[in-house]
Order: sequence, then C-alpha cells, then structure tokens
Amino acid sequence: EDAGGVPRVRRRDLFAKSADVGKALILFVPLVLGAGSTINTRYLNQLRAMLAFPQSLGILGGRPGSSLYVVGCASEGVFVHLDPHTVQDSTNA
Repeated sequence: EDAGGVPRVRRRDLFAKSADVGKALILFVPLVLGAGSTINTRYLNQLRAMLAFPQSLGILGGRPGSSLYVVGCASEGVFVHLDPHTVQDSTNA
C-alpha cells in the first residue's frame, strides 16, 4: 500500500527502541496534512494508527481562529476533537 510519502515504522521496531522506561519525551512533528479546509484522505489511516498508541497525546492543528485538538478516533470515519477556543464546564464522571 502506498503511504503517500509518509515514513512507515513497524510497531515491533518502535517498541524495541523504546526500552528506556522512565525517560519522558514529547515529540512534535510539524507537517501539513492537506491544503485548504480538509485533510488529504491518504493520511487518514496513518492518523488513526498514531492515535491508537496509548502514548499518543493527540494532534493539535488548524489555522488561526480555527484550531482543533484531535484526541482520538471513535470509528472508521469519526475523529474525536476539542475546540481549544471553547471553554467547557468540568464534570465529575
């Protein structure tokens, strides 16, 4: 399958190189996922895979005045996101 120029990392290789338990790292990857107001569909499978990692903090992106924080994937075509411009009341769930 064509990854659309996106580097592919095998899960076993990733875990083999992450043996330093107790050392924290936040990796920021600046990239453009699409021009305009939509994400290029060839990136969706990679985004779903990245969000499935338990270590994933999500994706923060957008454009000025219209940003989103994507925290997960609920189903094949539904990404769960928050709007950082909107304040929500907390709940005791």
